Amino acid sequence: MLHIRKKTFRSLLVMAIAFVLTGCPTPPESTKDQCNRFTVVMQQMFNSTRVSSGKYDRESLTKFTQASQDAAKTISTQAAFNEPQLRGFQDNFVKLFQNYANAGQNLVKKDFQPKDGFASINTLKQNIPTEKPLFEAFNNYCRAQGYTVNL
Repeated sequence: MLHIRKKTFRSLLVMAIAFVLTGCPTPPESTKDQCNRFTVVMQQMFNSTRVSSGKYDRESLTKFTQASQDAAKTISTQAAFNEPQLRGFQDNFVKLFQNYANAGQNLVKKDFQPKDGFASINTLKQNIPTEKPLFEAFNNYCRAQGYTVNL
């Protein structure tokens, strides 16, 4: 009789553990936590893409291009946001940094063509004015949660 009870007890224990592990979904991440996570990443990306030397030579442009590629990849591979506004910011920042990276690659490639250079400069001219308002909109959204990117 005792032997049957051990088996029953084990079965019930396994079922209870399985229920606890699978039956209790993780609560959704709060807006505050999502803003915190996104702000930390965005601050790193903002800092890494700034041209700090004050020079705009091939080496600086190459570093900027690589930092922009890294930023786009890092931002796009963030865990999913359940806030639609944060998903929109994520998409817009990825697009911005991809545009910077593509334009920079065209300007520093070995077989540089002037027509590519003009197109890249136009891409930069179109995207640079959108960067600050995008960061400001992001900051306005997450400021309510206590987080901002220092521009």
